[in-house]
Amino acid sequence: MGSGDVSWCCVCCGRAFGPARPDACVVCGTEAPSLLGVPILTFKPHVWIDALRTQVASLPEPDAAQPGNRESLKRVLEPALAQAAGLPQRPIGMSDFMTSQMAGWETRLPYLYIDWADTEEFRADRALFLDAVLRHCPDRGVAAVLGCGAGGLVASLATAFPTSLGLDVSLPQLLLADHLMRGGALSLQIPEARWRQVSMRGPATPPRGAGFIVADAAALPFAPGSISLVVTQYLLDIAGAPAFIAREINRVLSPGGVWLNLGLPFRRSSDPPAAGPLRSDDMPAFLDELAFDALEIRRRRAMFHDLSALDEWLPGLVHSTIFFAARKRGDLEPDPVARAFVDHAARRGSAILDMIPRFIAGRRIQLLEGWSFGSGGPKPRVELTSANSRATPIPGPLGAFLHKLLSSIDGRRAAREILAALGTAAGEALTEDDFVVLLRTMRLRGWIEIG
Repeated sequence: MGSGDVSWCCVCCGRAFGPARPDACVVCGTEAPSLLGVPILTFKPHVWIDALRTQVASLPEPDAAQPGNRESLKRVLEPALAQAAGLPQRPIGMSDFMTSQMAGWETRLPYLYIDWADTEEFRADRALFLDAVLRHCPDRGVAAVLGCGAGGLVASLATAFPTSLGLDVSLPQLLLADHLMRGGALSLQIPEARWRQVSMRGPATPPRGAGFIVADAAALPFAPGSISLVVTQYLLDIAGAPAFIAREINRVLSPGGVWLNLGLPFRRSSDPPAAGPLRSDDMPAFLDELAFDALEIRRRRAMFHDLSALDEWLPGLVHSTIFFAARKRGDLEPDPVARAFVDHAARRGSAILDMIPRFIAGRRIQLLEGWSFGSGGPKPRVELTSANSRATPIPGPLGAFLHKLLSSIDGRRAAREILAALGTAAGEALTEDDFVVLLRTMRLRGWIEIG
């Protein structure tokens, strides 16, 4: 049985902290604030806090046609905003657009119902994972669920591990999940089910050792070899670059640690456009390349997003999913580009600025300019689309910045030259540190490669 002690590290420079995580890294200065006990361990945590303020302020007022959840959500989230008011405020720049893209939550409310209302869908997934833990995980130290969403599985794994942590990029979703896991109550009206109201309440006895962290699955805040079990559920298929997530899983798992995955077939950013997604018969080779030995791999027909108990006209989707269990065989060779980013953050060198960013063959990022028409008259509209993501509306000044940035990535200019070419795009001077974090995030999202 493992100790359950978490060994932390800085997501930017890799500095190891041990079990005592500081409020800011002593090497690179990256801050690590917490709101209501949920740490924000990302490259730029202030962006998540600013996004939370915006998201709560923009909750729609209810009306007869759209009752909404404004008051229920504000009751849970406003204490976090009150705590955030005491934290130092940082300016939000144009280069933070990719971070703010990840911080959304508007379409995730049904997952709270699925995880916390004792649905058949959740019970089946819980049984699948707990059975795999019994069969494959002799080391019971720290379990980490990446892309944990509503967090129900985090609470379930706390019955088998002394420490169970859920990581996700949505701060409001994790605050709601943490409220429920601590025994709180939440009443929501589900828009997909014609605003049917559902009430949820967490366990009478909150699980010991369970908690949530805002973190990117491709940049984990754990020291190497410190995690016994990593779970990914419906994550690899929505990730722009699943291989980076897999490399991080290998890095943080202890020798012989286990990776459990349930999800749809997925594509690697390096795969040619004509290649289809990886399926269950591709998993042995995929895992072997990443220094994992497959313990079991199977195709599983599973219900997904089943809201039929709320509205019989909304049957859930039946997906063919991949379930695998894999054991870490050894460590991977260091990634030289990732090392260059870490060295820059730690002030050990600027080699990353001499490398050349280029778009990945077959992957298209589109900045679409057009007009929307409605009762308020015609309005200009800019949208950004990229691999594995929905179209995102872009405000005017940001559109100009993105146009300049994306036009400057031509496969010939080094990062240093692109930074100089950006100048004061959209009226904002971009610092070297912000630019490097932007490039790092674009690479982890599968937009670009650097060499």
